[in-house]
Amino acid sequence: MTRESVAQLIHWNLIIWAFGIVNVVAMLPQLAKLVRTKETKGLSTGMFWIYFWIQVAFSFQGFFRRDEMLMWCLGLSAVVSITIIVLIYRYRKAARMKRLEKLAHGIIPTMRAHIQNLNDLKMVEYHGFQKCSFKDIPAIYSLLRDTGYDTRSLQIEVIKVERDQSNEIHFHKHSDAFVVVLDHGLGFRDPCNARAYINGAWKEVLPQDAIPIPRGTRHGFTVDNGGVLWFLSVQSPPITDFMGTRDDYVRVSG
Repeated sequence: MTRESVAQLIHWNLIIWAFGIVNVVAMLPQLAKLVRTKETKGLSTGMFWIYFWIQVAFSFQGFFRRDEMLMWCLGLSAVVSITIIVLIYRYRKAARMKRLEKLAHGIIPTMRAHIQNLNDLKMVEYHGFQKCSFKDIPAIYSLLRDTGYDTRSLQIEVIKVERDQSNEIHFHKHSDAFVVVLDHGLGFRDPCNARAYINGAWKEVLPQDAIPIPRGTRHGFTVDNGGVLWFLSVQSPPITDFMGTRDDYVRVSG
């Protein structure tokens, strides 16, 4: 009896299709749980990338060998894997920005006590902006614990824009940032003739605006006709270090 006749006798074609379909649906519970909970802890994107490329390779093997089971079942498995990968990246980005937002809004009340006079701020030039970094604010230590940050993984700055910076659209390769516009309630001037570049367009900046800036997002801030803009920027990891040896600032216009 030949192998072909054995395969026909046991209906191997149906069996292998059944296993192929099982392979497709095997990760659907993981996908459903990910969508339901948005919890990515313990999930390895590296592992899913390996699965994805193996599945793509065997799908092409099926195409070249005219094996429909391999082509369709492994191709569909690859679709499930890449969907999981995309969702992991998306949910992790959302979680990072939510943590930064919580921290930024928690810092705002402490600034009233920490900044007694704007003239006391030691502003330095940075790509045409003026900024003041805060290395040590004891009042926010509990916030750091609650949000999972420490002082080494975070940079807190007050930024002042007082000139045309429309040619300083930029992005950060590795750092996320969350910006909160400051106003007279904290002793700063309300934003005047101020605009922010985000999502591909300039828009007016208003007091207490909150602007999430995930890594890789092109953005910028400018003022017109003698305007001014003050904002709090909370960044993780730090865009610059205090030694001046690293600067995660990539200019894309001007």
